[in-house]
Amino acid sequence: MKSKNRVDLIGYVGQDPEVKTFESGNKIATFSMATTYYRKDGDERVETTTWHDIEAWKYSADIAEKYIQKGTAVNVEGYIKVDEWEDKDGNKRYRTKIVATDINVLNGGKPVTANEPKEEKEVNGNVEEKEDDLPF
Repeated sequence: MKSKNRVDLIGYVGQDPEVKTFESGNKIATFSMATTYYRKDGDERVETTTWHDIEAWKYSADIAEKYIQKGTAVNVEGYIKVDEWEDKDGNKRYRTKIVATDINVLNGGKPVTANEPKEEKEVNGNVEEKEDDLPF
């Protein structure tokens, strides 16, 4: 059964990703992303922009680090996570973020996905991606 907590966003990255590498070798990349929708208000078209905090781990963090910068168009798939804590005055605070399970870079040529690491093969001393059997 697929998760009912699923998000699929298309938008633009607001700033270069901040990447942290842990002693274990795992990485986390964080960045903001803007999505926009339009609605009619009488004869006027009204644009609404929403900012999202994105947290990417492992392969998704690698993609963010290598291919994403401010202004990059991306498709982020993942799930919503709410962090909860108490501030120094004892007030409950909340932060909603999107944990990316897949990132597709949409501009700048061929889309790059973080869903699975690509297999590579060596040909004449050069490393190339292994061809798949898909007809498209």
